[in-house]
Amino acid sequence: MTNHGVGPADGSSSIGRNGTFTPDTARTEAQRLLGLVAQRVDPASERVTPSETFGAELERYLERKRSVLRPRSIIEIERYLRVQCKSLHGLGLNEINRRTVALTLAEIEQRSGPVARNRARTSLSAFFAYAIREGLLDGVNPTSGTGKASEGNGRDRVLTQTELTAVLAALGTDPFSEIIRLLVLTGRAVLKLVDCAGLKLILSAA
Repeated sequence: MTNHGVGPADGSSSIGRNGTFTPDTARTEAQRLLGLVAQRVDPASERVTPSETFGAELERYLERKRSVLRPRSIIEIERYLRVQCKSLHGLGLNEINRRTVALTLAEIEQRSGPVARNRARTSLSAFFAYAIREGLLDGVNPTSGTGKASEGNGRDRVLTQTELTAVLAALGTDPFSEIIRLLVLTGRAVLKLVDCAGLKLILSAA
């Protein structure tokens, strides 16, 4: 229940029937209604029913995906859409625009880092594409045009000579160790060839 001075004579509005909202979605809906009051808009005329919200449609979306996706994929989608995007749950689908998504993604990045932001963005894009196909949302996908965070170049790191020596010293005589040893030695040979080719190019250009 929210109290305000616009609309009904008693200045109050119910946000919904008990059981249709979680505490988080109820809080989000209450904040939305109070925002309408601040704009002198009667909340009763702008009410979004629980069945029309992002949170409600998300549950139906997940039920459909469970039959076609692996359990691990479902867990990942739930993590990003249920947990990371919790602030969207009480909003109507047509209320969510690019600005709303951009702000949500920025909060996720600040809270959990760039990788979480990008995974959430991918999950949101797939969800809204589904909503558009089902006729639940008009217009363009609200994730379109939002930025993708840089995740850095952590995978490009090369082991130092000291680290390579330590790896080789730790290898045994089992087949797995032989494979690792071969990969290290092959990698060194490739680097030498690249260095030689680069030197030739420099000399030819001089």
